[in-house]
Amino acid sequence: MPPHPSATLPFPAGVLDNDGRLTQELPCRRCHYNLLFQPGEADCPECGLPVRDTLFADRLRYADPAWLESLRCGLLWHLLLIGASFAVGIILVIMRFIDTDSPLPERVGHLFMLLILTPLWALASWWITAPEPDSPIAEPSAARRAARVLVLVPVAYAVPSLALGVAELFSPDLLTRASSTTETFTPLGVVHHTLASVTEFLGFVGLLCLAFFFRGLARRADRLGLAKQTTALAWVWIGLMVALALLTAALTLPGSGAGTQAAGSAVLGCGGGLVGLAALVWTLVLSILYLRMLGAQVRAAEHFRALAER
Repeated sequence: MPPHPSATLPFPAGVLDNDGRLTQELPCRRCHYNLLFQPGEADCPECGLPVRDTLFADRLRYADPAWLESLRCGLLWHLLLIGASFAVGIILVIMRFIDTDSPLPERVGHLFMLLILTPLWALASWWITAPEPDSPIAEPSAARRAARVLVLVPVAYAVPSLALGVAELFSPDLLTRASSTTETFTPLGVVHHTLASVTEFLGFVGLLCLAFFFRGLARRADRLGLAKQTTALAWVWIGLMVALALLTAALTLPGSGAGTQAAGSAVLGCGGGLVGLAALVWTLVLSILYLRMLGAQVRAAEHFRALAER
């Protein structure tokens, strides 16, 4: 394994005294031993990790450039898929406007989500959450590991959901049963929609985990303002989902009158839509900022790797 790029870098000013020993308390990145008064060129007396690695190795500019490029490509694919979803959504709205009774727009959207969007989104998320190579000292990211698991849930459910969607084309009463006044779910439909709701919830949690993972990356890149914005945005999304869930539950209470339900539905549709749109725009802006940040970190990491190999 080539030496870490930090092996050739000078120590920051004020870190070492005249004898070359650390002047501040610094826990070892691997075993958390206090490295105060240890020589800067020495190893940790407990675990043998070089003191330099504790000082430098958590910075993104010293990470593997290939890993950083994987993160950047995964994020770029996320942005492209969001744009493709908007384009397909507009086309489906136009199709629905042309023929309000046709089930085709809903089925096309369903197939697009299952066959194209979900697999590519999961692949991009898999790139983004790849473990950092050649970094035994890096603290494990629980958010990264959780996101990597949760992004597989929609893919795992896509196969049975697609099979049910195809079967429903030949048997319209497979999931729902319509009467003269109402439309009710069949037992299979209840199971299907329950699993779909659970899958959507887990996917949302996975996106939150991705956000917190990227917040950690921003901190490692010394972009503390970007990290704070990411935290604020995550809480906005959490608050929005909780508010929509509570309002939806209130509208389904047995005592809710028709007027209350109509007013609540208007608030739910307009207010939730506006807040969600604002949060989505904010998400896209931060994603672009993260894309630029990762591009700069890739260039910096390549520079330091080149210095280490001389």
